[in-house]
Amino acid sequence: MIGDFKFYNQSQPKMESNTVLFEYKNQKIRVSQMLTAAENSLKFIKNHFNVKDKPYSVAIIVLNLMQMRLLNQNVGRPTKEQLKCLVDVFHEIEDLNAQTDIAKKQNEIIANDLKMIIEFFYRGDKND
Repeated sequence: MIGDFKFYNQSQPKMESNTVLFEYKNQKIRVSQMLTAAENSLKFIKNHFNVKDKPYSVAIIVLNLMQMRLLNQNVGRPTKEQLKCLVDVFHEIEDLNAQTDIAKKQNEIIANDLKMIIEFFYRGDKND
């Protein structure tokens, strides 16, 4: 358990749509919910940004990789730089909805924290 998150071991050979990936604040998050979240994120990015620009095209790649992995396709994981790019895009989306400078500053803090976590989990990787 990490904070409000409880992660489940995904050692089973194949994930199904109802496979629980983790719990957040006592709500079980299933493969189907993550697929929906990825699809909604993809639609938003494609509808609101120029997907030819690097940060958005990279975010699309990461979300597509996530979908493929959830659909049991054998794909590699995104690089730490690709994940950080996705964080930047989500940060930008959150700032579009932020109504105060304080909210924007909080978004920046969260984005930087997420990037630190990515660095931690990818430390020592030879591919990154």
